[in-house]
Amino acid sequence: MDKLNEFHGYFIKQDEPGLILAKDELMLNDVKTFFLTKGFGEATNWKTLLDSFKKGEQVFFVLSSMLSKELYDAIVQYSERKGRVQIMDKEKMQYLTIEADVKKTKLLIMSTNDNFRKIQEKFSIINKIGLTLQI
Repeated sequence: MDKLNEFHGYFIKQDEPGLILAKDELMLNDVKTFFLTKGFGEATNWKTLLDSFKKGEQVFFVLSSMLSKELYDAIVQYSERKGRVQIMDKEKMQYLTIEADVKKTKLLIMSTNDNFRKIQEKFSIINKIGLTLQI
């Protein structure tokens, strides 16, 4: 937990998305629990992620072996545009635009090493991430 406390202390001062890579699902669950106790919410899809941005919340998203185009776009845009994210909602056929305050809103991405490796084969997001921790 010392590594997580140290990471948390640095991460909340950052503007970029952060990344935690866990060695397995058990460790990933421990990391999720730690950040829930620190006041982070969990986004389950790109829409709940944008809702959290709108509210100025600190949020994490757990990447499984699949990554939607919308979620990839949200991660990239949050990083490159300093919190400004625009995603096409295909159900409503309109763009959703969010301007998150990166001083308050935090995006933390979590995954296991194996799942992240699979995602990186299709979507290169490692260069859009700031602080990273392998645990």
